[in-house]
Amino acid sequence: MQTKSKTGTYKLKLPYIGLLEIDTKDKEPKNVNEALLGLKWKAAMCAEFKALASNHTWTLVPFQGQNNIIDSKWVFKTKYKADGSIE
Repeated sequence: MQTKSKTGTYKLKLPYIGLLEIDTKDKEPKNVNEALLGLKWKAAMCAEFKALASNHTWTLVPFQGQNNIIDSKWVFKTKYKADGSIE
C-alpha cells in the first residue's frame, strides 16, 4: 500500500481565517497614527468614541499629581464572520 507521504505527495492545509493578508490596504495598523491615515479605521474610532461618550462610560480628566487614573488603549483588529468575510 502506498500512502501520500510515501510517494512524496503532500496536500497543503488552508490557513486559518485572518492569518493570510491578501491586500495591503486592509492591513491592521500598528499604532494610532497609522490608523488615523485610513478612512475606515478613523470612522471606526469615531464610532467607538461616540458610543463611549453616549453611554457615559468614559470621561476625560486632567492629570492632577499622583491620582490613580485608569488609562485606555486602542486595539486594532479586523473582525471576521464565520464565512471569512470582514464584519
